Amino acid sequence: MYRQGMFIAVIALLAVVAGFSQAANPPAFDVASVRHTDPNTRLIGMFVDHGGRITITNYTLKMLIQAAYGVQDFQISGGPVWVERDLFSISAIPPAGSASSTFVPISRKLPPDEELLMLRSLLIERFRLKIQEEQKEGRIFLLRIDKHGPRLSKAKDRRVFPFVGFGPKLVDNQPDFVEMQGENASMSKLANRLSQELGTPVRDETGLEGAFDFRFEYVRGMSQAAGPSLFTGIRTIGLRLILSRGPVATLTVVDAQQPSRN
Repeated sequence: MYRQGMFIAVIALLAVVAGFSQAANPPAFDVASVRHTDPNTRLIGMFVDHGGRITITNYTLKMLIQAAYGVQDFQISGGPVWVERDLFSISAIPPAGSASSTFVPISRKLPPDEELLMLRSLLIERFRLKIQEEQKEGRIFLLRIDKHGPRLSKAKDRRVFPFVGFGPKLVDNQPDFVEMQGENASMSKLANRLSQELGTPVRDETGLEGAFDFRFEYVRGMSQAAGPSLFTGIRTIGLRLILSRGPVATLTVVDAQQPSRN
């Protein structure tokens, strides 16, 4: 995944864990290397190869927390300045016999949920990460079915790694005109992606189960005169976003330390 020119992959919100606390015996990588990224490296991304070998390049600790805990940037606060500044690269292998060790990427090379839990363990061990979770009342959006019903296609290929992302839709050289695309994606994954895009939590209240393929177009940011807004664009697939209030999970970085170079 490069900084420009490719769809931005999304890591899904992890299936339910009681808060963000670690389990009694959390899964952990068998071997892992954490190092500061070469400043000349332009590649940025998180990928998994056959056998579950995970490679993360050019991530800040804050980005690593986002991935490991399934939260958005705006839900994380606190910690020393370097948490959002310094860039790290990680290479790790899951233990033999784990479900992740048999992982075979078919399409989007993103880690299975087990490896995201392993990433939590790695952050606690190597970065001495300590976080505090709170629930606060705040602004949220509700994702619901529009009045004329959903216009979604059942996923064509259930083997494709569930994915929601967006890429440029070049219309009259407008850089903010984009197309959001979902492949084999649940509504919860769409809600998670919309949350990233809006900078506000989005709760799935569609009641739709299963996986879908979809795409819709919109103009990012405030330049809506050039095309449909996100709120208008999503209605072309029979969904809508409603502003509301509700509990918002927040993570505060209580403590973190620079990892040793290795």
